[in-house]
Amino acid sequence: MKKWRIRLSILFGFIFMITSCTKRELKDYFVNHENEYWIAYTFDSSGPLANRYQFYENNKYDRIRINENGEKVPQYSDGDLIFDIREWNVTSDSILSWDGHKFDIIVCTDEFILLLFGKEQKRIFLVKDKLLEDVKTKQYYFEKRQKYPEKYKPIWEE
Repeated sequence: MKKWRIRLSILFGFIFMITSCTKRELKDYFVNHENEYWIAYTFDSSGPLANRYQFYENNKYDRIRINENGEKVPQYSDGDLIFDIREWNVTSDSILSWDGHKFDIIVCTDEFILLLFGKEQKRIFLVKDKLLEDVKTKQYYFEKRQKYPEKYKPIWEE
């Protein structure tokens, strides 16, 4: 009976060590699966800052554009801008190097990342998009409010 307790204790200790050592790194939150993308927004923007981004395990990323046919197309240039250096990195002190800039990582979940940028402390957030839903613009919500004003009355007016 005593041997079983020792063996069971060793087994639980070993399982605990394995599970505690497989802690997820901050970098792992950024890496996308095949049809997952990040869309970047600021708090004062009316829509996405750019197209979708896909981060890879090898510290490279792609800027993805959705064409008229709904197909994903890597975007390596935009007019006279060329996106030839597509590297990203996360340091142990929660700093993201991406697109030639440095960002402080404030909040990081599987579906949402909040970043702080520049001297103005501009907040940028990344939202996961799986290309299953269309991203609605500010105009969509404006028209919705115009069409159904009764649904948007303040509580004190009800």
